[in-house]
Formats: sequence, structure tokens, C-alpha cells
Amino acid sequence: MRLRRVRGKWTPKKLVDFVQEVASCLPPTQLLDPPSFDGQDSQWTLGAIKPWTQRPDDPGFKIKMEGELNVGEPLWVQLIDRSHWLLEIDAQTDGVRFAIRPTPNELKRHPSAQSYYLRRDHPDPEKGPFFTARIYSREGPVLGSRLLSDFADRHSGIRMYMEGFRVVPYGDQHDDWLGLNRDYVRRVRGFTQIPLDDWSTDLLPEVEQESFKIRGNRQYIGGVFLSAAGGAALRPVVNREGFLQDEVFETLRLLVRNGVDLLIRAQAAATEGVRNQQIPSAESGDDAGFKSDPNPSPSIADPADGTDPGVDPEEEDSPSVVSRRKLKFSLTKAEYELTQVRGSLHGVDRSIADNVARQVDEAAAAVSAAKESAEREESDYAMLQVLAGVGLQFAAFVHEVNGLLSQAQQVRTLADALPATASDLVKPLRLSSDALCQSLARQASYLTEVVGPDARRRRRRIALPETAQTSLQLLDSAIKQRGIEVIKNLEPGVKTPPIFPAELTIIFTNLLTNAVKAAGEGGKIMITGKPSADGGVEFRVENSGTSVDLAQSEKWFRPFESTTTEVDVLLGQGMGLGLPITRRIVSEYSGRVRFVAPSSGYATAVQVNLPPRKGNR
Repeated sequence: MRLRRVRGKWTPKKLVDFVQEVASCLPPTQLLDPPSFDGQDSQWTLGAIKPWTQRPDDPGFKIKMEGELNVGEPLWVQLIDRSHWLLEIDAQTDGVRFAIRPTPNELKRHPSAQSYYLRRDHPDPEKGPFFTARIYSREGPVLGSRLLSDFADRHSGIRMYMEGFRVVPYGDQHDDWLGLNRDYVRRVRGFTQIPLDDWSTDLLPEVEQESFKIRGNRQYIGGVFLSAAGGAALRPVVNREGFLQDEVFETLRLLVRNGVDLLIRAQAAATEGVRNQQIPSAESGDDAGFKSDPNPSPSIADPADGTDPGVDPEEEDSPSVVSRRKLKFSLTKAEYELTQVRGSLHGVDRSIADNVARQVDEAAAAVSAAKESAEREESDYAMLQVLAGVGLQFAAFVHEVNGLLSQAQQVRTLADALPATASDLVKPLRLSSDALCQSLARQASYLTEVVGPDARRRRRRIALPETAQTSLQLLDSAIKQRGIEVIKNLEPGVKTPPIFPAELTIIFTNLLTNAVKAAGEGGKIMITGKPSADGGVEFRVENSGTSVDLAQSEKWFRPFESTTTEVDVLLGQGMGLGLPITRRIVSEYSGRVRFVAPSSGYATAVQVNLPPRKGNR
């Protein structure tokens, strides 16, 4: 076939696209040839696959690109070299055989990875379908050049061939005929029961959490090969794109998916270090050739702890990690889909293409923002893990404080009972016991406000002066020792929208603690509050200490970014969690907390805006 008098000059990209589309009509020879690591120890393999029924005098069919269409050799060899597992399926009337083997690449990661040769009965040995398949699987991204990555994007997937010619759309970028993308996103909790022969089930038993190893279509390359006789029961649709999804097609889909699920199980067994049971004798099976390789490939030294350095078992089992991974996958997939839409606009009417491109760019920006938000959620998760443990101990500490308060009051009572003759000792003792009682009373009052039974039982509207006073009472000692002047400009009667008392107390305490540290000796703190224009409330805490650069102020809302490095005797050293916690609470009410320009005479100001609750305007 020759192309002449082409209307316009083809760009290199168009040439590559055309060549790859034409070449994909036939299976690549790398899928038909036996793998390079086939050896004497293999119990059963497909060998060379002949995808078509061919008479001795039939010369066959080949595609050879010449002239400007000769754009270089396909990258199949490089792509296959990066695979980790190989699955071969032979579905015939006497049963369905699965050969699952680790590649040399996988044996470098997991030297103990085993080969498995398994069998099950064919669900319909009369009608079929009967076929062979060779599928390579890999983990992680394709490392290498951008050209190889683009090649993987285009050619990944498990395709289907009838008499050597490709059947579309199976294996296309947007086709999920095996449900792998669907199950990867949903993180299904288990596989459909695979009715293997008993000895096969003993050889490769189920692995706990094995379904978490499911990978999307992009992690596979391979083909399912049908002959006219073997696939005679499959009925093509009218436009010749695909087959009718009847019982025969469902049998085909089931058997291929059985093979992929068994591959995932073998991969999970290698990753988790599962030791399989001893191989049963050949007499216990229907086919003496189907047994595990008794002499696996020579081992490379395992890591010191015997674990896979690339996989954290706890990460695999954690529902929260699975949820975050699912979100990341969805966002990454969305980015990929948008890129594909952007690239498909070539040749479309200019005005339409520009409009679509603008909308695609807006969507891509939104996805990018969502990914950044997801990354922030990761750090928030770490923060919450720390706080969860501290919080449990904090709640229990309420009882300890009340007990200490009771003991301190007894000490004060005993001091009052001492005779006046010992006044030189009694007076300091009384002063110290009074100070201790007051301090413990403040702590007990604050803890009750935060972790008491009413703290998160019911949201209610709270007067700002009431909560501000609770926090100031807690910090009273630090404020007095520093000689800090506190000015309260809170409008009388101003109340918050409905909020848990504990949350508002934590917000004020975090802001005031930072202000006390920043104000320093003889400094000033001003608390202001008033109704906001939208019907909610706004309040701010200002101090006369060191100023904060507003352009760089957002970094102080990141977890563990502390504004203090020195240990304060009364208030301790900041962990960098006060402002992140405050923002998290405020954001739950669709509010906003940020550094703002301070009033005259002050260096730093933090303002909180809480909008009215819907329906309460």
C-alpha cells in the first residue's frame, strides 16, 4: 500500500500515530515469541504462539514500513524488559491451564518469588471459547525516556486478536473489558471464587488482602489469541467492533480475569513473603506436568529484615491509606484523561478546539488544585495521628488534675492550721499552696471546657467574652509574670454561629498562647470582636511583639511550622500545631483564619471569620 499526493504535510507526531495504528492491527512479534527467560525448569509454557490458522502454502501476512513511514523500531522489547510477571493461559476442551512466572526483573526484587502451574475445568468444554494468552505485568511507572512512556500509554492493556488481527476496542486506552480499572479504584475486598483443581488451590492458596494488589489496565501488556475455530461461538456486533456480550463472551472474560487474579495472588504471595504448602504428588492431579517448580531460581540475598523495601505492609492494610491512594489514583486518572482530550483536538475546527481547550485547561487547573489539597491532607493526617494519642491521655488527665487540686487544698488547710509561732515558714507555705490551688483550678476548668461531656454534645451560639475569659484565665500566670497588658474590645452580646464550646475554646487558647509568647515582657495584647457584614462574627487577636511578613504568613498554618524555637518555662516550646488545628476547626464551619494587617501600635494580628449557619441569617 502506498500513500501519494497527501493534501498536507504530516507532522512527525502524525506519522508516528499512523504507523502505530497500522502496526497495531497485528500482534507484536515480542508477544508471539517465547520469553527470553524460558528455561529447562519450566513445567509448561506456550512456546511460540501461532495466532492464525495457516495452511502449509500460506505465506502469511506482514507489515513493513518504508520511506517516510519508517519511523524507527517499536519499543516492545524495552517495555517487556520492565515487566515483573508473566501470565500464560491455554484454554482448551480438556481444561484451562495457567502458567505464572516471575521475570528476572521480579527475582531481583523478590528472590523467593515462585512459578506456579495451575489448572481448572473449562466452564463450557463444548462451545468454548478456546484460546491462548500471553500477558506481562509490571508495577509502578515506566522508567526511561518520554518516548517509552508515551509508547506504554498507547500500547498498554490486554488486547484481543482473532486469526491474528486485532479486535477493537479491547485493550484501548479507555476500554476496561476485564474490569481492572474499576476494581482498582473501588479496591474490592476479594476475588470472585476461582474453581481451581484441588491440588492447584493447595499450591497457591488465597493471600490475605490480595485484592489490594490489583493494578489498572496500564500495568499490563498482552494479547488474547483466538482462532476462527476456537472462537466460533463468539458473535461479532454489526459494525465488527467487538463481540456480543453473551454467555460465550462472559466465559472468555471470566477465564482471562481468572488468570489475572491468580497472577495478582502470586504477586501478593511473593511480596508478603507467604510460604506455599509443599507440592502435592503428580498423581493427585489430572496432569502430571502441572506442579510448582521444585528448584526456583537462585536467591539473591534478602533484605536484613526479610521484608520488601518498597512496600509497607501497614500501609497496605490501612483503610485510610487505601482511601488516600484511591483519591490520588482518581485525580491522576482525571489528569491523564484531560491530557488525552487536549491531544485529540488536532484537526478539529479552530473555534471549537479553542473553546474546548480553554475548558480543559480550567478543569486541569481544578484537578491540580485538588491534588495539592490531597497532599495537604496527608500532612494533616500525620498531625491528627499525633493529636489522637495526645488527646486520649489529655482526657484522662482531667481526673489527675482534679485529684491534685484536692491534695493541694488539703496542704493549704494544714498550712492554715499551723501555729502562728512558725510564721516565717507558714507564710511562704500558704502563698505557695494558694498559687498551686489557683493554677490547678484554672487547668481543671479549662480541661472541663475542652473534654467535658458537654464540650462536643451540642453546638450552640456562644458569647465571645465568655470564651475569651476562659482562655485568659488559663494563661493568667504567664500574662502576669510578663507584665502583659490585655485589652478586650469585644462588643457586648456578640455571639458566634452555632459551634461546639470545646472548638471555640481551643481557637481562642491557640491564638492567645501565640500572642503571649510573641508579646514578650511588658507587651500588649488586644482582643476585638464584632458581628461581620455577612451576619456571622469576626474576631482578632493582636500583639505588640515581632511582626509577621504577610506575604509569607501562610507557612505558619502548615503542621509543625513553629514560630518559637526557645523553650518557655510556663508555656513550653511550640509544636507548630496551634494554627493548623485552628484553621482545620474554622474551615469545618466554612470560615477563614489568616494573618492580617495589625492595628496601630501592634505588630501582628490574626483574624477569624465565622460565617452564619445556613438558615440563620
